[in-house]
Amino acid sequence: MSRIETQNEIIAEENRIGVMTHVIVGYPNIQATEDLVCTMAENGADFIELQIPFSDPVADGPTILKASQIALDNGTTVDDAFTLAKNLRQKGVTIPLLFMTYANIVNTYGIEKFAEKSAKVGIDGYIIPDLPFDTKEGQKLFEISKQYGQEMIPLYAPTMNDERYEFLSKHAQNIIYAVSRTGVTGTKGTNSETDLDIYLQKIKNSTSQKTRIALGFGIQSHEQIKNLNNTVDTVVIGSHLVQVFDEKGNDGVAEFLQKI
Repeated sequence: MSRIETQNEIIAEENRIGVMTHVIVGYPNIQATEDLVCTMAENGADFIELQIPFSDPVADGPTILKASQIALDNGTTVDDAFTLAKNLRQKGVTIPLLFMTYANIVNTYGIEKFAEKSAKVGIDGYIIPDLPFDTKEGQKLFEISKQYGQEMIPLYAPTMNDERYEFLSKHAQNIIYAVSRTGVTGTKGTNSETDLDIYLQKIKNSTSQKTRIALGFGIQSHEQIKNLNNTVDTVVIGSHLVQVFDEKGNDGVAEFLQKI
């Protein structure tokens, strides 16, 4: 059983909503990233996205864009991300770690080399917004990642047609990422409650019972998370936690997570 599948079962057994958090590798520096991930893991995060910074992050809003640029200015590399993941496993972080990045990073590094090295350092899966499954590169990473016991996590969007739901369902494994609305990360709000319910039901109808839904984009408050309990399996908190970290440091992030 994979770490993702195991964590899904823990969340279900504890009858609660899961929490996926997000950090930018190298922001504000590598050691700070490592410390922040440990803080998140110790205070209730179930999954953590490690974002490998990229100069043109199409899905990211201003908060993550700024953090990514600082990480790049610091000279953060893909190999730094591998070293970070390895160090986190050696420090005893056992929850699923996911690389979030962009196609250019993976293609430039080499798809097979990227997947193999990710597996060696304990990465459980990938979220790559601009690498669709129906491209040659996307299909290659999907097949190779399965060989290494990793998941290439599909991204669902409210604007998809029925054919797209059917196509993605063939690639969904233990978890999918549902974008709550169109746009970029960090901006406020979701679709109306009715629209969101219809959208999530379409995802549930098209995926297997074991596939869990992680909902992201615009999750900013404990009230939002409470309202989503029993609606989705996991919430993704990205830009907001970067802002909390900027204002209150690791203690502020710990406090926010403890209150969920």
